[in-house]
Amino acid sequence: MLSPTPWRKGATLKPALCGKMHQPSPWVVVTAASILASLACPTHADTLAEAVTAAYRTNPTLQSQRAQLRAIDEEYASALSALGPTVQVQFVASDQRNWLGKSARATQRLTTAQLPDYLEQNAGQGEIIVSQPLYTGGRASAQIDSAAAKVRAGREGLKATEANLMLSVVQAYADLLRDTQSLSIRRLNLETLQHQVVETKARWKAGEVTQTDVSQAEAQLAAEQALYAQAQGLLANDRAAYVTIVGQNPGDLAPLPDLDIGMKTVDQAFEIAENESPDLKQAYFTEAQSRANVSATKSAYNGSLSASFQYGYSGSVSPFDPRNLQNTALGQVTYTRPLYTSGLDRAQVRQALDLNQSDRFAIETARRNVIQSLANGWNQMVTANRAIAAQEAQVKAAAIAFKGMRLEYRAGDRSTLDVLVAEETLRDAELQLVSAKRDAALAKASILRQLGRLSLSVLAPTTSAQDPSIHFAQVIHDAPRWTHLVERADRLGKRRISVRFPAKLRHAASGPSGPENVGLDELVKTLPIALPSSALHDPK
Repeated sequence: MLSPTPWRKGATLKPALCGKMHQPSPWVVVTAASILASLACPTHADTLAEAVTAAYRTNPTLQSQRAQLRAIDEEYASALSALGPTVQVQFVASDQRNWLGKSARATQRLTTAQLPDYLEQNAGQGEIIVSQPLYTGGRASAQIDSAAAKVRAGREGLKATEANLMLSVVQAYADLLRDTQSLSIRRLNLETLQHQVVETKARWKAGEVTQTDVSQAEAQLAAEQALYAQAQGLLANDRAAYVTIVGQNPGDLAPLPDLDIGMKTVDQAFEIAENESPDLKQAYFTEAQSRANVSATKSAYNGSLSASFQYGYSGSVSPFDPRNLQNTALGQVTYTRPLYTSGLDRAQVRQALDLNQSDRFAIETARRNVIQSLANGWNQMVTANRAIAAQEAQVKAAAIAFKGMRLEYRAGDRSTLDVLVAEETLRDAELQLVSAKRDAALAKASILRQLGRLSLSVLAPTTSAQDPSIHFAQVIHDAPRWTHLVERADRLGKRRISVRFPAKLRHAASGPSGPENVGLDELVKTLPIALPSSALHDPK
């Protein structure tokens, strides 16, 4: 029997039987179906949905990705603030003392009877300064486009991280379930071999078999004991992996649910992946971000225009008399245009162009990776389904053969070796069937991962998912309402940055009649939030 787990006191592993059940006779053939039936205990069993929910709420990798996305949302709010006003309050108090030299004091004392050793002068000033950018040469509006693309890329990255977590949970769950059932098969086989050794020794004493038969049975028993120890070790590793991913100890596991991939051909899977894969969408949004950075860098050649207004009071601090304070108002408009930067602007533009070209190649890399992963998952699913059909037939035939072999052995028509080979064939078929079912389930989960459909709504539909748009709406809530007017002026003579989706992704993002280049603001608005008018606008 297995020892309690090291993670929680009293949390014992029950890989096969719940409590004390009827022990099978040494002559009864136990098949995979009877083993699975023995797992159906009346006690509560952990389900895949419960494991997915626990991982979704507590996994540190996912929590870290959510925090990174919230930080990216703040970048969008910072980009919007570049077109808004700034208000500052400034207070200055000064005290100045001038000590006269000896000759100066001697000269002054010829005419002045009383002269201090130093002259003191103090002053105070308080003012409020309001500044508003009017035109940045397109730099601020391009940075807004870049931030919007980064937000969308971050959301797709979060989707990919969530899907990877879901796939890891499915794998940990399926591995633990497979090795639990495998250990049950090994234990039942071990019990059968122990009875076989006892029976063979009894028949040897009766002179019905030879010492060779006894040695064959004992050798098979020793080999099965080693395999049983290996199965225990694998199961302990699976439990550790489950705790790492899910965040809690596993209990008795319910069977894996049948995941419906929703398509019959691999061509349909490729088409859906090109439309919905979060990895591919993230690559497109990342390219749009770097393209917006190119536009922002090129705007350094343009001039900028800003307006400012200052109003304040100034006067003596000591003695202080409000009647003697002077008030000052100053309004000014400033236009700035660079003339020579020693090649800095050209270098930054070339750098931005190279980074954008790198992101364009990354799109093709992401597409190829998605195709490869999807093809591998599809081939694994087809192979596993075929293996399941073959293994089920093999288990059925091997069970009949083993039962007949036992009867013929008791009648003296079969040797001990024949019985041992028949039993080994049956157990191997049962183990292969359990592995094939695990491979089929994991292959379907892998396909759904590449399609962008392995989500919490599929695996745990009763659990509410976190909506990243809520935080996004909160961080841009304070943006001034007139920012969009300044943004329009800042975009004069410039095209807005858009995402250059191919035909299939364009269809998925904007509909059959959508524009060729989908505006970043429209993709942000696809989420259920109400953006202020200062958000991005659809490119014309």
